[in-house]
Amino acid sequence: MRSINSCGGNHLDLLDVALRKTGRQTELNAVLMQNYCTEREARMDIDRARTFLEIVHSGSFLKAADRLHVTQTTVSARIRTLEEELGRQLFIRNRNGAQLTPAGREFERFAQSFVQIWERARHQLAIPSGRTSVVALGGELSLWNPLLLDWLVWMKNARPEIAIQAQVGVPDQLLEQLRTGVLDIAVLYAPKLLPGFRGRASRRGAARPGSDHGQRRGTSRLQRLCLC
Repeated sequence: MRSINSCGGNHLDLLDVALRKTGRQTELNAVLMQNYCTEREARMDIDRARTFLEIVHSGSFLKAADRLHVTQTTVSARIRTLEEELGRQLFIRNRNGAQLTPAGREFERFAQSFVQIWERARHQLAIPSGRTSVVALGGELSLWNPLLLDWLVWMKNARPEIAIQAQVGVPDQLLEQLRTGVLDIAVLYAPKLLPGFRGRASRRGAARPGSDHGQRRGTSRLQRLCLC
């Protein structure tokens, strides 16, 4: 039997064998259900926090549902459950969409931190053997060759102890992943700066990191956004 809880898989597999041999199937089922429920509740908490932040970002329950690829009913149910758990109303819904209540504005920073910490924990737990840390990097397709490919080669030689998770994406997707903590660094042409982020500008193959020379070059501008 394969374990439901991947973190404690070996423990549950051994427990499974022991309980089956002693005929204690009822106790086995209870242990498995407890681990499943704990993992499921953690996943649901993250989903609710992500849903809350997506509504804040998009301004409506409908747009949030589209971006999260779920139904509007699911979005409403997640927020209703979240409001019941917190004991406060988080949104005011009207014809123009959804607006944060004072309690919602207060909760936003905690939700943001919660999702970011979760993503960073996932990154750290996925560190390959022999590495000490991991950096998640995303960039637009046109910036990978040669800029980011050269950077990856440099990182491999200069900092071999750091693992790199790299991906290609479109600007809106990369900014969203940066905002929610999936990415540590997003490399984009002229992105929109978001609260809580800082940008460093350079011109490809010329300007020094941190200089403003690239800022004055218009269409040649490249910005690297890092979470502060």
